[in-house]
Amino acid sequence: MANKKIWLGTLAAVFMFCLVISGCDNGLSPGGDENGNGNGNNGNGNGGNGGVIMRGAKLYDADDTFLGYSFLDQHGVTVISEMNHMYNIGWDGTFMTFNVYFTGEDGEGDKYVSSWHLPYGQYVYSYDNALYTYADFDANNLPMKADPPPNFKSHYNHEVNEMHDHTWPWGGSGNINDQFSPDAGADRMMALRIEQISRADAGIPETIALPLHFSFE
Repeated sequence: MANKKIWLGTLAAVFMFCLVISGCDNGLSPGGDENGNGNGNNGNGNGGNGGVIMRGAKLYDADDTFLGYSFLDQHGVTVISEMNHMYNIGWDGTFMTFNVYFTGEDGEGDKYVSSWHLPYGQYVYSYDNALYTYADFDANNLPMKADPPPNFKSHYNHEVNEMHDHTWPWGGSGNINDQFSPDAGADRMMALRIEQISRADAGIPETIALPLHFSFE
């Protein structure tokens, strides 16, 4: 049977019919619970924002370049590439940005992202026009947290799109390291070191032509 391409303009009409809560064809099943809590696959603890996988939903760009298997969240599309890397893009084709923490001043030194839970996959992050993924893995090839976390001296805050020192960007006397401290209890974040990755190694095309569209097979 020929593939049935459904453009984004008509996706809402078939969305409820096509959603399932099981994994997609490659057996991966990222996402979170009804509150948006999950395995922290976006590195900031959103767990995919409660995204639900669409079985067999393949994502293509306007040139029919295959981007990967996909599921929706509140910001756009989470994609699992042919190289088994996960990444978020908006409907405009841009990569989602994230908070990045640095061991040096002014964005120098090693780079880290934060997560409420240990990720179970190879997530790709966008920062400063480059792509990054986890740098440290255990014997089971799962990302490893830094234990203990380093003392961060600066961080990039994606919400205000600015570089800051170790203090909170919203003022006050708070320190970004407080969220990684054992004293934070249930609110303690994990720190995971990241390193740069090429688009080819991540399975992401060099260019993504708009508009995006899905094919249900």
